[in-house]
Amino acid sequence: MLCKLPVILILQLKFVECSHDRCTKIIKTLDFEFDLKIDLTLVSSETQSSTGKQYNLFAVVNHEGKNANIGHYVTDAFHVSYNCWIRYDDSSVKTVQEEYVLKPQGTRVPHLLFYRKSIMIRSK
Repeated sequence: MLCKLPVILILQLKFVECSHDRCTKIIKTLDFEFDLKIDLTLVSSETQSSTGKQYNLFAVVNHEGKNANIGHYVTDAFHVSYNCWIRYDDSSVKTVQEEYVLKPQGTRVPHLLFYRKSIMIRSK
């Protein structure tokens, strides 16, 4: 149960399976959305109001690589002023389509999802 809903909600995803002294990266597709609504069953009765349970994705940190213990991290973040997604990859900075943020390709899997509390639901 969540006692209080944060302004920024950070979800850490684990795509690693460990056994004995070895960890293996699990490469699989994960569906996640731009809009996230927290279900009332996850919130304590003290916090259950009709507003404030809507979140919008604003950044994703992805891990690239086949192995759990080595690889590369790339961040996609929504830039409000430019109204687009920006990919930060070491010294490379470029715009990227939202579909590539929400559906990582190859060995790229989401590691951290950053959501911001919103009272407005985005229209598509």
